[in-house]
Amino acid sequence: MVKKTKAFRLAKAREYVLAFLSAAILLFLSSKIDPNEPIIRELLSKFAISLIIAILMHISLSLLNYLFVKHAAETRVALEAADLWQRFGIADMSADWNDLKAPTGAGLRLRDHLERLHRDGIWYIVTISPEGFTGEFFKEVILPAVRNGVKLRWAYVRLPSEEEGDAGKALRDWWNSQYTVALHSRQEETLDLARRNLSHNIGEIERIAQEETAKGTIQPNSIEVYESCVPTTYLALLATRKPRGSRSTRVVSKWLGRETPSIALVYPYVMFPLSPPAHHWGMVLTSPGKLYEQYAESIVRFFDEGQALGYLHRI
Repeated sequence: MVKKTKAFRLAKAREYVLAFLSAAILLFLSSKIDPNEPIIRELLSKFAISLIIAILMHISLSLLNYLFVKHAAETRVALEAADLWQRFGIADMSADWNDLKAPTGAGLRLRDHLERLHRDGIWYIVTISPEGFTGEFFKEVILPAVRNGVKLRWAYVRLPSEEEGDAGKALRDWWNSQYTVALHSRQEETLDLARRNLSHNIGEIERIAQEETAKGTIQPNSIEVYESCVPTTYLALLATRKPRGSRSTRVVSKWLGRETPSIALVYPYVMFPLSPPAHHWGMVLTSPGKLYEQYAESIVRFFDEGQALGYLHRI
């Protein structure tokens, strides 16, 4: 279909060129006609001018057809897509969720949104391992927010042991699925590597929190880290703000997007992915929006009810 369209356009272009050349030849011939033959001379001249006018009118009609029919259809599709994104609350999307952490492009736009939620903000982070948000992003984005008064609540998934039976095996398989196929056959080696990384990342967060608290740059207990005994099928950073006059951190739909500007970076985990998940797609959600509300409610309830039900433990 694409080849036919290109061939058709090329054929039309050739027709226009040939028509213009024919008109030019007719004008040239009319200028060479003996002045004693005014009828033939005028006939050729008028025919050439009529041909040029016809070509210009055809081009104009084709352009108007594109603007009012084809272009209008394309614009309608674009508007429908934009409306769908708006209803879901999708502000940005990337084929590689790491782009959303970078200080460029979509990542820069995310940082601008997050800066608006520094004061009196509550940030929730849910990951398999803290590794997803440690490093430069933690130092450049998360820590400055905590210094400005943000309350940070961070949860990661506990590593299972061999003695936990079928449930532990399922959790180990889920953990291993996040690594390359080459490591799948070496479960204990993979889990040992994960344990070392987890210990390092938790230790780094604890060290920074203690140093900042000792210097007085952050408030005591402004960073809470939790260990979950259930797998979470997405990585997320939810930044929101408590409604005025309320001590509750619970996200309530009636004030989403009104009193509290809210935003979430979400990367859905793929179970048993074909490739390492580090380069899978991610999206930025804002209130109001159906998808945003679902994730926001789920994330906040995960922390509030998780502790009450005993599967989320503060460390």
